[in-house]
Amino acid sequence: MRTTRHLGRLGVALTLAAALALSACGSEDDAPGTSGAETRTVTSAYGDVEVPARPERVVALSYDTPWQLQSLDVKPVATQDYGKWIDSFTTEQQAFVKGVATIGSFGETNYDAIVKADPDVIVGDAYEIDEKSYRRLSEIAPTVIVEGSSRGDWKAIVAGLAEATGAGEALREREEAYDAKVAGLKEKYADQLALRWAAVSVGDAEAEFSVLYPTGTTGALLEELGAVAAPGIPDAAPEPGYASYSLERLDAILTTADVVVAPADADGTAWEPFAAIKGNALFTALPAAKSGSVFELPYGVTDYDTALTFLDAVETTILEPLAARS
Repeated sequence: MRTTRHLGRLGVALTLAAALALSACGSEDDAPGTSGAETRTVTSAYGDVEVPARPERVVALSYDTPWQLQSLDVKPVATQDYGKWIDSFTTEQQAFVKGVATIGSFGETNYDAIVKADPDVIVGDAYEIDEKSYRRLSEIAPTVIVEGSSRGDWKAIVAGLAEATGAGEALREREEAYDAKVAGLKEKYADQLALRWAAVSVGDAEAEFSVLYPTGTTGALLEELGAVAAPGIPDAAPEPGYASYSLERLDAILTTADVVVAPADADGTAWEPFAAIKGNALFTALPAAKSGSVFELPYGVTDYDTALTFLDAVETTILEPLAARS
């Protein structure tokens, strides 16, 4: 789980308009605490689901769901237990789940704890929740399991959660801020984004590293910015969003990269699991390493808020220094 957790889980195949479309039973502006129909019918990975128009008790089922709800101004009443990995999250994220009831750790759902949480609606993503689990959960409360076209399709996942919780207004605000940020960076740093980029992390085995692709969150964000992929990167679209390669291939894959993006901890400091790769002789011999063009960033993007934080870091950590050299 080390790699997939650090890279994030979530090309956008579902448009936000479609993801936010509601049935005639209600309106996308039926936010918690407002007037409206008693129920709404929403689309999910396993079929349409009738949910309360104003859900107040939301259980966040999947690993990334709490942060996605946080970006929608929705406070869950229960989440997974993040005790083992709490230090990998930002201070704001840690504060958001502090004191919240838990429903088991990753991969170990405690159904009795979900019942005890007395949810109005249960939400999660299809990358963790299969249809069998969905049907069991639906016996407890209306359950909305959302999905995108890939793990990098976080926009569709967040849009589905907004639909399930009636948070359409918060979603629109985040979407507008994100679109404005992307457009501004693309215009201001066109020359730097036209360089040859590669994003990397740890691999599946000790003697491997990974390349991040647009099917994952980090790769999708860089692609949306218009960062040009280095030609040495193997052509692939791996479902997890990354592909592992032997460390012996560091030179062959990354030698054409002008810019190499590497992982950092949530606070921006060096990520210890990547230290061995960063210190590998083949890595230090890369043109990007010799020119000081290896930049370390936190990769934990799951939603619009964390995406905006990532884009801010891309600008201050990478784009501004590159622009200053030209």
